Amino acid sequence: MPLHTLIQTRHPLLGPPTVTVVRAIGALDAAGVDDFAAAVDTAVRLGCPRLVVDLSEVDFLAISGAAALSDARARTTLAGIEMVLVVTSPWVEHTIVVTGVSSYLPRFGTMLQAFDAVDASADPSR
Repeated sequence: MPLHTLIQTRHPLLGPPTVTVVRAIGALDAAGVDDFAAAVDTAVRLGCPRLVVDLSEVDFLAISGAAALSDARARTTLAGIEMVLVVTSPWVEHTIVVTGVSSYLPRFGTMLQAFDAVDASADPSR
């Protein structure tokens, strides 16, 4: 399946959005890395301080897709944006681990866990 991306922002009751979510659906491989990079660039331009990349519907992560995650981390870090992943597939997790991406990108099994983590990092009193 070709890669599709969706971009959403999460708003508190009052104030600007605090988290952007980029949801990838399908295969994150050489054919999809440009679309993924464009989605991340859009997320960076939105200016939210945190980004959750939801890979729960990615059914295949190629080495080029792992490299795209690494590139996304570099772009978000330069912009001062915290980036985390949601990973549910053992095959996607395996690629993330063997490529070394796991050493610098936190991963969570659910969106709720990812939101809790980024909310906690934004509010150290939690």
